[in-house]
Amino acid sequence: MEWFLGITAGLFLFGGVTKASFERSAARDIQSRLAVRTDGAKILVRVTTRPNFRTVAGYMPSATILARQFAADGLPLYSEPARSRRGKLDRLSLQMEDFDLRGLRVAKLSALIPDCRFDLDLAINLRKIRLSQTGEGIGEVQIAAESLEKFVLQKYPLLKTCLMRLENDRVTVTGDGRVGNSPLRFVIEGSIESADGRSLRITRATASINGVPSAEPAAAALANSINPILHLDRDLGMYGSVDITKIALRGGRLVAMVNTRIPAEPKWVISHWRFR
Repeated sequence: MEWFLGITAGLFLFGGVTKASFERSAARDIQSRLAVRTDGAKILVRVTTRPNFRTVAGYMPSATILARQFAADGLPLYSEPARSRRGKLDRLSLQMEDFDLRGLRVAKLSALIPDCRFDLDLAINLRKIRLSQTGEGIGEVQIAAESLEKFVLQKYPLLKTCLMRLENDRVTVTGDGRVGNSPLRFVIEGSIESADGRSLRITRATASINGVPSAEPAAAALANSINPILHLDRDLGMYGSVDITKIALRGGRLVAMVNTRIPAEPKWVISHWRFR
């Protein structure tokens, strides 16, 4: 009998809602919170669920949200602690690829988040996913050097050019700027670290200015003029959803291992989306 119930759950979810129709409706709901990128790329959102015979009672072993080629003004998924916790989701997999976050092109953000709760009545009646509680999981973020270059130029407008090389866990930044009326060409080499888990900073730097090697204090000061390269919360609107635990620089990419969670929605999100 259990195998039959399992097959049935593969076709139907909560309250007789079909698996396919629920996944399509949930994907449309998530996509409604995303913006089209400036290059007009078509947004792709896909929701995949893995129900079993206990799903009819509000239990879901796992679900995956895949989203590609979108833009957002911060993390596009929040928890709503005031909502019902009747639904249980053991594992939520997030796979976000090739998206813009406040001007930063992110190649990949993946996360596996355990111990989630969701509003079961909303899932049954409106086929929408609204998390009310999540645990803490692990994930990975990948950002290409070209994306960091553009972001640094946007963040520090006194820079005229910025080129980054990310190889063998070292960063080399070559840039042009001005001090008063004098042109300034610099090269900084160092590591990228995150002492606080939320920001990326160039550390242990060496530098040259207009071809002349700089003393250690001057190199540190030059690196600090573009530190932090980015701050996850202040620059990207991540609201504490990501803590960086390890950074690797290889193949022209920054790869960060992270601890992840779905934060409670901030007030501006509540006012913007509450009645949608």
